[in-house]
Amino acid sequence: DPMEQTEAYLPFTVTVDQARDTLRDWLGSQGWFRPSDLSRSAQLTQLKPLWWVAWVFDAHALVSWTSDSNVNNRRSAWAPHAGQNVVEFDDIVVSASRGLSQSEVQAITPGMDLSTAQPGPSGAEADLQRSLARQYVTGSIQSLAAQHCTNHFVPGTRFRNTRVSVVLRRLVTRRLSFPAYVLVYRYKHELYRVVICGQDRRLVTGKSPISKAKIFFVVLVLALFALIMLAIIAGQG
Repeated sequence: DPMEQTEAYLPFTVTVDQARDTLRDWLGSQGWFRPSDLSRSAQLTQLKPLWWVAWVFDAHALVSWTSDSNVNNRRSAWAPHAGQNVVEFDDIVVSASRGLSQSEVQAITPGMDLSTAQPGPSGAEADLQRSLARQYVTGSIQSLAAQHCTNHFVPGTRFRNTRVSVVLRRLVTRRLSFPAYVLVYRYKHELYRVVICGQDRRLVTGKSPISKAKIFFVVLVLALFALIMLAIIAGQG
């Protein structure tokens, strides 16, 4: 059960300097509840370019489905529906890397241009064995098929108990390496992690501290407002 090797990689189009500037801009745009000096005081401690590995697959599938919806429900809240449809999946990305979390992958994947893929290894290796890779791809197809059915095939606006059975007629997979920057910054003795898409600097995801003083101020204002409203109501009574 060998480890999967990547067939091609997507090159970096965001430079290290751009990634550093992106972090600074991102820190300055995190909203009012963040510390006012966050962008000025945060210190970059690590900037690491890496390739994370994923499978990209195309699939042609026959999907049989059942689901309850609010159409034709008459006196009941739900009515059963069923059907069978052909579904095409194109360029679906399934992460195979433990270096990035699923939420980080979802945040930066839209910025990847698959047409820029270049043949050859990037030095990255998938973190899952081949048998587990098949399970991940199959599970993704199952989940996407259920979502596709509720969005396109099941009538109504509310759904429950959606079940799908997928018969694959065609499945083509590729193993690619995708570029990203992982940055770590320090603010007041705490470390925080940020991930930037290696091909689109606008796609950034990460953690940032919350200003406890500002939260306390908002809670205090709301409490005073509530007391004033109670006083007004009591005076009217």
